[in-house]
Formats: sequence, C-alpha cells, structure tokens
Amino acid sequence: MFLLVIVSSLFIAIWNTLNAKEVKDGCIEGLTCSTTFVFGGSFFVASFYLAIAWLFLYYLGYVEFPTTSAFFWPAVATTLLNIISNFFRFKSYSLTPFAVVASFSSLSPVLSVLAAWLIVGEVPTWGAIVGIILISLSLYLLSFKGRHSFKNLLSPFKNLWNNLGVRYAFLSSLPPAISIVFDREAVKASDPLTFSLLVTMFVGGSALLIDFVGQGRKKFVAQLNFPRIKSFLIGGVFYLIATSAASAALLFDISPNVSALKRLAIVFEVILGYFFLQQKEDLRRRLLAGCGVVIGAILIGLFR
Repeated sequence: MFLLVIVSSLFIAIWNTLNAKEVKDGCIEGLTCSTTFVFGGSFFVASFYLAIAWLFLYYLGYVEFPTTSAFFWPAVATTLLNIISNFFRFKSYSLTPFAVVASFSSLSPVLSVLAAWLIVGEVPTWGAIVGIILISLSLYLLSFKGRHSFKNLLSPFKNLWNNLGVRYAFLSSLPPAISIVFDREAVKASDPLTFSLLVTMFVGGSALLIDFVGQGRKKFVAQLNFPRIKSFLIGGVFYLIATSAASAALLFDISPNVSALKRLAIVFEVILGYFFLQQKEDLRRRLLAGCGVVIGAILIGLFR
C-alpha cells in the first residue's frame, strides 16, 4: 500500500508542477494566459485517460456506472467545491511560489478537524492536535519574511493579508475541508475510479465552459495552441497513473490513512519546483516546512 501511495504522490506532484509551469510560462511569454483555461483543460484531458481505463475495467466487470442518488448528490457537491478550490489554486500559481501553494493544501485536514470539533463536538485526539500544531508552525515558517527578530514575528500574518497569491492559496484550501465528506459518500456509492472519472470530467468541462463564457469564443479558441494541448496530453498520463495508484491503495487500507499519506506530494512538489520552475529561493526552509506539513497531515489522518 505504501509503495502505491508513494507512486500516486509523486505523479500527482508532477502533474501539479506541469500545470504550474503552464500557467507561469503562458504569462511570462505573453501568450493568452487564462488560469481557468489551463485548469479546465488539464482536468478535462486527464478525464479522457481515465475514461479509457474505466471502459477497460467496465468490460472486465470490475466497475459499473452509478445510477443512485446516493452517488450523484455528493458527486455534484464535491464537483462544485472542487471548481472553487482549483479556481483559486491555479490563480495562485501565477502569483506566488509553487512550494507555498503546495504547502497550503495541508490546511484542509486541519480545517476539517476543527469544523468537526466546533459543529458536531468531535474532540480531536492528541495525535491530531500535535499534527495541527506542526502544520501551523510549518506554514508560519514557510511564510516568514525578512530577518528573524521580535519585530518580524507577525510578518507571516502580514504576508497572508498583503500577498494576493498567498490569499488565493489559502482560499483554495477551504473547499476540500468540506468536500472530503461528500467524497467519502460518493465513493461508498460507487468506486474510487468511477468517482474520479466523473468528477474530473465535470470539473474540467465546467471550468472550460466558464472560461468560454467569460472570455468569448475568439479568445477561448486562441488558447487552443499545440504546445498547450501537448502539455495537457502529457500531464494526463501522470494524472492517470496517480489516480490509478491511489484507487489501488484504497483496496489495501482505509481511506483516511491513504489520504493522509498522499500529502507526501507536498515534499515532491517543493523539490520539483526547485528544479523545473527555477524557484531556488529558500529551498532548505521550504523543504523543512513541507516535511512538517506532511508529518502533521499524517498524524491527523492516523490519529483523528
């Protein structure tokens, strides 16, 4: 199971890195740069690879198309939340370092624990509390600017308020804290691959429709250049492998454990950002913070 999660984390990190590079390169080279188009295109193309895998397994009798409301209502809810989350996440790619965006994804399990505590009175365990503290300290370290002094103690909070990219990264972490509830219900009513296929397809298709309506046909079509489509096609392969490995891992372990261990992608994204996005500033600090949020997320997943 652990090997499958490692594979899934690595390949989803590569997919996220390719998307971030597509956003940044498009803006740098002066091409038509719509983050919503990149977001929608990467998801929609990836769904075609998933569809091929799904049809093969459907032919073998391992999966089937869901027909009950027990699947569709949670799937619709998580689709809407994923659209909102990825809208902000892709926006943040063009405004702040990739490692910062990746690390903020660790806030989702923290927020879900806190919401369960405040809303339904589900008191977190000591392991989860340690995980929350570790993630908070890691994000504080990641957002720290300037020299370490008493006057700069509040600089991470000022950075969150003043940096639009950081705000977008923070906002992108909010919807997954809610959608995880719907994810579990939809998977229980179908299977991981079917769930991933339908949500990925509808999220990507909805984002492309929003971009088409927002920009108009002429600007939308201008974005359909060969290099960008090639990037989507290459990225879709990594997404397929990541999703397939994660789905297989769920056959061997319970979903909270798999979900927690998948946070290892954060460390891979910090390293990939250094080599492929030329974000070489403060690698040691970012890597340390990335490891901190991964350990914290694993603690929350295992001891919640």
